[in-house]
Parts: sequence; C-alpha cells; structure tokens
Amino acid sequence: MANEYGHIERIHYGKKVRIEDAEALRYKRTIPYGSLLVYPDPVSHTCLREDQSPQLPHALDYPSSACLESIDRKSDQTYCLDNVLLEWSGCGRGDFRTSPIEVEFLDGTFTTDFLFNRYEIKRGVFPAKTLPTAYDDASGNDGKDTSRNEYRDYVGREQGNGSRNKYGDACGDEYDDVIMTDQSDADTAGCDITAGITHSSGVETLSIFLKEAVWPLELQLIYTVFPDENVISRRAVLWNWGKDPVNLRKMMSQMMDLPGREFNVLTICGDWNAEANLVVTPLTYGRFVNESRTGSSSNRQNPALALADQRATEHYGEVYGFNLVYSGNHQTSVERSSRGFVRVMSGIQPENFQWKLQPRTFFETPEAVFTYSDQGFNGMSYQFHRFIQRHIVRGPWRDCERPILINSWEAFMFDFNERKLLKLARQAKELGIELFVLDDGWFGARNNDLAGLGDYEVNRKKLPSGLKGFSKKIEKLGMSFGLWFEPESINPNSSLYRAHPEYAIQIPGRTPVQGRHQLLLDFTNPDVQDYVVDNVTRILDGAPIKYVKWDMNRHMSDFFSKQTHAGEFAHRYVLGLYQVLKRIFGSRPEILLEMCSSGGNRFDLGMLCFAAQIWASDNTDPIERLRIQKGLSYFYPQNTMGAHISAAPHTQTLRNTPLSTRFNVAAFGAFGYEMDLTALNHVEREEIKEQIIFYKKHRALFQFGRFYRYDWPRPNQEAFSVVSEDRRQSIAVFATTLAKSGEENDWLRVVGLDTDTVYRLRTRPQKVHIARFGHLINFVSPVKLKADGLALTLANRYYALSDGLLDLTACGSALESGIGLNNQYIGTGYDPDLRLWGDFGSQMYIITAQPVGNNSQEDDTPNMYQSN
Repeated sequence: MANEYGHIERIHYGKKVRIEDAEALRYKRTIPYGSLLVYPDPVSHTCLREDQSPQLPHALDYPSSACLESIDRKSDQTYCLDNVLLEWSGCGRGDFRTSPIEVEFLDGTFTTDFLFNRYEIKRGVFPAKTLPTAYDDASGNDGKDTSRNEYRDYVGREQGNGSRNKYGDACGDEYDDVIMTDQSDADTAGCDITAGITHSSGVETLSIFLKEAVWPLELQLIYTVFPDENVISRRAVLWNWGKDPVNLRKMMSQMMDLPGREFNVLTICGDWNAEANLVVTPLTYGRFVNESRTGSSSNRQNPALALADQRATEHYGEVYGFNLVYSGNHQTSVERSSRGFVRVMSGIQPENFQWKLQPRTFFETPEAVFTYSDQGFNGMSYQFHRFIQRHIVRGPWRDCERPILINSWEAFMFDFNERKLLKLARQAKELGIELFVLDDGWFGARNNDLAGLGDYEVNRKKLPSGLKGFSKKIEKLGMSFGLWFEPESINPNSSLYRAHPEYAIQIPGRTPVQGRHQLLLDFTNPDVQDYVVDNVTRILDGAPIKYVKWDMNRHMSDFFSKQTHAGEFAHRYVLGLYQVLKRIFGSRPEILLEMCSSGGNRFDLGMLCFAAQIWASDNTDPIERLRIQKGLSYFYPQNTMGAHISAAPHTQTLRNTPLSTRFNVAAFGAFGYEMDLTALNHVEREEIKEQIIFYKKHRALFQFGRFYRYDWPRPNQEAFSVVSEDRRQSIAVFATTLAKSGEENDWLRVVGLDTDTVYRLRTRPQKVHIARFGHLINFVSPVKLKADGLALTLANRYYALSDGLLDLTACGSALESGIGLNNQYIGTGYDPDLRLWGDFGSQMYIITAQPVGNNSQEDDTPNMYQSN
C-alpha cells in the first residue's frame, strides 16, 4: 500500500488473507525509540519556496532554521524508514538497511527518495525490451496432460515443411518477446515500456510508478502475478527525464521486507564437477549474500535461494523461494535488521557495475521471480517447476518428450574419425537410442583443447564427407543428428584470433588471463555477434541438425571492451549473448537446444528462456549426481537437467558404480548415454536395451511428472519420486551411497498418491554383475572359481544375478506411511528377492493404480533378459 508519506509498504506476503485484514497485518508504530531518524512531514520533502521549485537541486539554497523547526513539529516522531516494511527504499533518508538502488548525481550525492505517483493494472505480461522475461501461456495448455507430444511424433519432421510452420506459429510471439531492442539505443520520449503486452485469462500485471522527491527520475516497479502457479515476477525500470546524465551504480530487480522470524537460508553452491551442493544457513543479524562475479550465473552460487521457517521440512512448513531470469553476475542478499525485519533483494551484482543513464533513456533490470508455500520445500519446488514449464521454457520442445541421446565426448574425447563415430552410432541404434550427438573436435585444428576455438571449418581428416555427409549417414541409420558448439570462446591458436585479436576480451597492455587455453569473445561487439551468428547458422542450415549443445568453458576476466564502459561490460555481454541466441534459434525452434558451461556453470532461468534443457554437470558419477540433481530440483524441473550414463570407473571420481544405479539416477532427467557403447559385453548390452525400453515406456512420467524429495532416508541414502498429474502412476528410486553393516530395515514411503486407491508396487527388474562378488561367488557356485580367473571373467560377460525383486499391492495411504522392503545383503546367502546393493546400490520402484475390482498381477514392464 502507498502510505501517507508516499512510500510503498509491504503489508503481507504469505498465506492468502482478506483485503480487510490489511490494517491488522500492518506493522504498528506507537512510540519513538531513541536512535531513529524522523522522516519529515510529507507536505514538504525539499523545504522549497514555490518560486524555487523549478530550479535544479544543486542550485538551491539550504533550508532556513524556521523551516526545519516547523517541519519537525509537524512530523510524526514515530515514522522512521528504518522501521517500516517497504517495497523499495532509497539511500540516505534514515533507512540503514541495504538499499536496492545507488545513483550518483552531478553534485556528487547519492541520496534518493522514491515516492508514489500512480499505478496501472493490466491483463497479461509486459515483456522487457532488452532481457528475457516470463511469458503468458496463451496456448491454453493447462499442463495436466503428461502424455505430451511423444518424441517419435516430432523427430521425423523435416526442416522447412508444414509442421515447422505449425510450431513456428505457436511459439513465434514467445520468441519475439524474449528480447526486443538494444537498451543503449532506447529513446524513451513517448515510449511505453509496457507496449507489446500479451495476455490470457489469469495473468495480471501491476505497475507502480514512483518519482524521486527532488531529481527528475521515475521508477516503475512491475509485478506480474501468475495465479495458477502461485508465482509473482518483479522487475524495475528507471527513467532519467532530466537534461543531465546520472551514474547508476546499483539497481536490484526486487526488494522484499518481511516480518522477523527464525529463518534458514537455503542455497545451492559448488564448483566444476561439484555443482548444486545444498547449503542451509541459519539467518542471524546482519547480511547473508549469495552472488556471482564470474561473468555468468555460475556454478559457485546459483541465483536461486529459499528462505524457510527453521521448522520446515520437505513436506511441511513455510518456505519463500526466489530466483532470477538472468545469466550474468548476480546478487541475492537476505538481511536481518536490528529490529528483526528481514529484507530480501535480488538483481545484478553491483560490484564493478556502473551504467551511465543518459537523458531520456531508461535502464531495466532482469526479472526476479518468487513464490510462497506452506507445504514445505516440495511445495515450493512444485510451484517453480510448473512456472518454468509454462512461462519460461518456450517453443515446441516445452511439451515434447526429449530424445534419448548418445554423446561422443566420454567415448572418444578428441580422438575420433568417421569410422569410429559410425561404429558407435550403429551400436547406439541397435540399443534403441534416438539421437547421435557429435561433441568437441569436429572443426579446425581441434585435436586437443589448445587450438581451434573460433574457427568453423570442418576437419576433413576426421570427417571426410563433411557434416552434411556424416549427418546423412546418421539419419540413414534411423537417428537424428546433433552437434556441439562453443561459440563464445576463442583459442589464441586459431585462424580467427590471428585475423581479429580485437574480437577477444582482453585489456591492451595486459597479458590476458586464460582458462582452458582460451579467451572469451567480446559479445558486446556487434561485429563479433555477426561473426558468430553467420557461422553457426551456416553450419545449422548446411546439415540436418536437430539438436545443439552450446558450451562455454571458462569464467570471465579482464572486463574490457572498446565498445562500452568497463562498468557496463558484464551486463552488456549478457545482453549480446541473448541477442545472438535469439537471432540463431528464434527462427529455428525445431532445434532442441541444450546449454552447457563446463557443466552447470550457467544453469539459470535466463538460459531456459532459450533452451529447453541445460547440462547439469560434467560429473556423471551417479552418486555425485544424486546430490547434484537433488540440489537443482529445489528450483528447476527435472526435464531441464541433462543427465547421462557414463562408463565406470568414472573419470571424475574413479568410483565403480553399478550400471543399474547409473540408470536409476540419470532417468530422472533429460536422459542419454555418454560412453563407448562398442566396448560393452553381452550382459551390459542387454541391460542397456532394457533400460531404453523401460525409459521410453515411462518417458513422459520421468520428464513431466511431479517431482518429490524425501526427509526419511538415512544420511547414507537418498530417495526421489515422480507422480503423474492424475496420481495413477509413480516411479520412485531409493539409493545407498556407502553401505553399512547391520543397518536397520528399510521402509519406502511415497507421497502424492490418492490415499484410497489401491496400487501395485514392483521393482524394475535389474541385475548384479557376477564380477562384483569376486571370490564371494564361491559361496553359491558349485565349482571353485578364481576372482580374476578366465572362467569368472567369461561368466561375467554373459550372466548376471537378479537383484531385489518385489511385487505387492497397497493403498496410497499405506505407501505414504511406508512399506517394508526386502532385506539387504548382510554377509551371507543369496535369494532373488535379496537386495544386493552394497556400496552405490539402488532400486527403482514402479507404482501403478489398479483398476477397481481387478486383482490381476499382470506385469506391463518389459521383462529383463532371462539370465540368472
């Protein structure tokens, strides 16, 4: 609400209340306390005489003693900005909490005081001019159809035919609204930044216009409400209506003040190969900051953050979730004041940021999004997942099942030729894989990571038939073709650098800092943008490429460009990247785009406005992926996470994990394989065939089902589940990291089901490779076998043992209460129903509603190969 002083107070954000409750909820001011600074009477903010008001502030006289005494007598001695729950706060007027804005004026001052002027409410969303924002789902898809568009119905469509027009019409407006014009060239004379509004029935946007009390600045706070997802987005736009420029040194996207309580702050942090570690920090007095300075949203601190009641669990309690539609340097802070108030702010990282706001121009912030749930972290996640699926991810792949792919990287790295690739592709097709992805090494002198980035000429020694010829051979096998790019980077040892060293980000006179033997290209430079767009589109249009993996393998340094001021560089780089992505993929929506940045170094909502999925981590060890995918799941839906099965021992950890566990974890994502399939033995080939059959059967549920995490597993265990929208199907995974001898019995609890419906629960059939037992096999073998002998080696290639079979029926309430599982191996004996997990073991459970009056035990799951 706008109070009598012109400030916008936050009355409440949380459970739904009546509008009549506003005054009861409002913070009360009864008596002043000792150190507060009294805000002046609202009738005068400047102590100006009427004949002085047109003058510039720096030309005005100081107020008289009588003026100040008069105002002080009229002022409410209890009203201090440091003691009010606000929607926005300026600098230097008595609020000593951190301000969301910092403006340097010509007279060298920073003081600002933004006061209410007017508001507007309109239906639909207001797309930003320069940045991606959430869109309104005008298609009418309510998200309840988990059958989706099956992959096989889409993959065969050729570029340029009528089906492309169908999808182009469906998503063209969404792509048009991603980014519209260059911010630096925007002339705000007569400009309405809310032009181009799009809407459907439920979404509404509130714009609150504030004016600075003295200087000719206008601030627009834009709130868009997405009621079906219980999400609000917020961003801010600042206009300079004066005749002189001002220096904008900080401007956050949103500020939210909340009443004090005992909160925990939940963030996901990490590094390369160690993304998305869940960190829970009790909020104490002072300021908690989650931020990135790497030039991207970063694997170190993801932009997402949750503020939760300290009693909250996965299923119960109050949780506030925050995220940012932005891919650059960011900052989210949570501050508990001396009065116990909690201020949350998020936006562009202000360190080293400076934007010269010229007269009659504007600056707009990235869009922040937030949600509230009283159903714990799972409730928050569900609302974010639905919002991202309906209002962030766009184009035909939003609702289309993602293909199962094979990526060449961990199979061959740089050491490949066409013959090796085709051999891998033929094996992949035989196993049932749908998409072949050629990773790094196909261009220029790219035989290692020392050279070639920035060049786009196909390496004919490796691919004598070129990309077009090779991709046609892949299509002839019955698979689609995908290709890896790293367009933002350049090796000094490249034809591009030798021709255009000025294209690289570096400071004249300084030796640049390299990462992975490479520099970054200056995406603030229009010539660089054109070079990348021209070359990538030439490659895409010259071959039937249905999938692109867009990589970026280093952090940013040496922030400099001759195109722009250094303080604007990091933000303008991101704006340039968004423009390049729009130019390339806006007219090619049929291409499935997967973003990557050394794994999950740029896993954010800004990227998801252009790409349906993001490579979660270069770490494909499933035990590590349990942690990584769990961390990301708090804020991002599982179908946005690239997740692959790789060979063991894993290159990242040297850990040797069962093939079954690798599948059981990777299936909860955008699924694929990244290994040399030609090196598989018979047992592994048959197991992978069955994995692929199973995944295709349940793909819609894995990718679009409601995702749940659980509190009940012990510290060495983890569990997830997905549930269909109609609650008739669920799949759960239960995994162990390090086994312990003599542990308590295990119970499986699954939520989200209908309490009265009877379900059949059964394990996905899986096998344990004989070699895992080593000398222990002699306890069940009729003949003595050496652990490293030829007989056991041969047997391991062709035979495996059944693992943990279970088949039962129970109602939904029983499954939520917890069903007892079969025993784990505890040192002796073997039974097909015994869970042979050990270290890194896991099991997948299929839960299906039974028809009323039908006690049939018919199994509709593909049978595992019959070996025992």
